[in-house]
Amino acid sequence: MGKLFSQRWILVLVFLPFFLLIYMVYKYWVNVPFGDQWDFIPLIEKSYIGTLTFGDFWAQHNEHRPIFPRLIMLALSRLSRWNIFYELWVNIILALAIFKVLTMLIYKTFKCAKINNFWFIPVISVMIFSPNQSSNWLAGWQMQIFLNILAIVGGIKLLSEVRIKWSSLISAIILGIVATYSFANGLLFWPIGFFMIATSKGQNLYKQMILWISIWFVVYFSYLWGYSKPYNHPSLWVFIHNPVNFLLYILAYLGRPVTAFAQTNVGQAQLAGFLGLVFLILSLIVLGRARNVTFQLIKPYIAISIYALASAIITAVGRVGFGFWQALSGHYISISNLFWIADGVFFCLLLNFVSNKKDKSRKIIEAFLMLISIIFIIMVITSSIGTTYGFKSQNKILNKGRSALLEGKPYDQMRELYYNEKLMKERILTLKKYKLSLFKNYFY
Repeated sequence: MGKLFSQRWILVLVFLPFFLLIYMVYKYWVNVPFGDQWDFIPLIEKSYIGTLTFGDFWAQHNEHRPIFPRLIMLALSRLSRWNIFYELWVNIILALAIFKVLTMLIYKTFKCAKINNFWFIPVISVMIFSPNQSSNWLAGWQMQIFLNILAIVGGIKLLSEVRIKWSSLISAIILGIVATYSFANGLLFWPIGFFMIATSKGQNLYKQMILWISIWFVVYFSYLWGYSKPYNHPSLWVFIHNPVNFLLYILAYLGRPVTAFAQTNVGQAQLAGFLGLVFLILSLIVLGRARNVTFQLIKPYIAISIYALASAIITAVGRVGFGFWQALSGHYISISNLFWIADGVFFCLLLNFVSNKKDKSRKIIEAFLMLISIIFIIMVITSSIGTTYGFKSQNKILNKGRSALLEGKPYDQMRELYYNEKLMKERILTLKKYKLSLFKNYFY
């Protein structure tokens, strides 16, 4: 009876962040294009005119080639006359799928390791559905990040098999293509996937490695075909001239999910990122010596942590020239969450390893680890609950811009929606012409 009661409470805690997120999105969403969504309007217009080509989907957006998000968003825009709420719902569904894949992977790991620390699942739920990602939850364009993460964790799960089946390999390749052509960070999946294949077993190992490398080459070659650095971005060589800032940017990027309550305090994020990285390294060293923990057991979480860390590095290469504040962007939290989820799994494995020891120091180490877990959980929850201001702040910007658009006010009243006045005026005419988004019920 007690166990059943405990399981019910875990289930409640798992779904509470999800339903809270739905409530927050429903309360604060506004049907108006924001930021990069204004760059999507020409593609919608071409779909009405009938001049769409593959090149329109292939075209760069900053460093990315978001083919698959564009396809989904275009379909939604045509079905709903670009009611942005549909895009927000897709983002929530993608986040739910990410949560499902991660919990399936972790459940299998804990079962193999004979761990009962399923209290960690609600913590993952808090992180995945956290309001501290308000800039992603209220912008349909951020579908590219959620689709990328889902493809990455799905691919890693498929490649975590001791003996990888051909069907799993082909599925992972498809997911790798989706990840790459959703968000540029997906390029990282190919070396990570090769690492997972190379460390697996099976008679077809070399054939699978050759196929993977071949597809890897084709994807990279195609992605870089006609690629150019965004003109308004800083030099990619800034990190060489200022390696200290480069390192601090990476640490802030990694530490942001658990210090979002600090708003603009970059120092706390950097400290958290440093401590998380130290814990990751130390836990891998200890677990590497544990008899009941195999490399195959922790391999998927090594891959997940490498993806998050490598994402921080390549983002720092391209964005450190903008300054430290840029590392605190809520856009990146969805990716850096993976770093802390991997750390959490290593923590649970480490705690289980210590609990099975019989020396005198066991209780002291257990108490220390439990203290760390309590501090971590408090930081995660505080970062989630304490950042609901992000929804209110963005809602205020969106509502102000929407009112200005509908009332035909000067650009100064809506400049927070988009940075380019000339392009915005042109695209407002497109929205009115086809009665899209906020102009759905617009009459001349």
